[in-house]
Amino acid sequence: MKKLLAVTFLLAVFIAASMAAEKSSLLYVSKDSIVQRIPGSDTSSFAIPNGLTAAKVIDNYIIAIGGKENIEKVIDRTTVMKSKVNNKYLTITIYQKAPDKMREIIDLGTFKQNVYFADRKGEMVVAGKTIDVKGNELEKLKYESMLHFLVSLDSLGIKLQFDGTSLVNDKEAYKVTMILPSGDKWIQYYDPQTWLKVKESKNIVVQQGTFVQNNYYSDYKDVDGIKYPFTLKQNVGPQHINFEVESIKVNTGLIDDLFIKK
Repeated sequence: MKKLLAVTFLLAVFIAASMAAEKSSLLYVSKDSIVQRIPGSDTSSFAIPNGLTAAKVIDNYIIAIGGKENIEKVIDRTTVMKSKVNNKYLTITIYQKAPDKMREIIDLGTFKQNVYFADRKGEMVVAGKTIDVKGNELEKLKYESMLHFLVSLDSLGIKLQFDGTSLVNDKEAYKVTMILPSGDKWIQYYDPQTWLKVKESKNIVVQQGTFVQNNYYSDYKDVDGIKYPFTLKQNVGPQHINFEVESIKVNTGLIDDLFIKK
């Protein structure tokens, strides 16, 4: 159980779903397609529009979920999601406030865990013990806490790489790699028809070692002009957890004290 809770604190499921972008209208790429093989792609060939880049994929995703203007209206957000693990109900509540404050509460009945990020400091409180989040994990927690992350990619030193296509649930998806300044990589997959994100993969490092966390997103619903995924399937090593979003509320006036460990 401790292993589950240790790896879950970096979940930050729907932060990426509301990241800001730099465009407010659909990008146009050439209607002429070319069949090409991209090194590292999991598929041999796929008709990729001429001129398609990683930045264009992400911009079109931002447009698909509601556009820059609606996203930037979100000053704070509260997400509540639930699952069932080993016959126990797991509730995760994520509070976020612009520009980069976050608190995540993991509640498994008799066991609770809090994660805080504010003022460039990350802390995890579990069983009355405070653990500082450091190194690359602090870097990732910082970016996951930012409500308007994508609008600052250049200033943050984050690079984008288009890696062609890969199969996600037996369907082709555009594959984009986000390279953090530390060298860590977040790999994201987008549906070519809807431009919605369908999967994200990243490494997480905990006391037990390094694990690959795969998040699968679906069931997008509109909340105040922005589409969020209401179903998340998460795989971390041998563990498989299905989450359903119970509620998403925006701009409720979250106070700064909520993000400070007492």
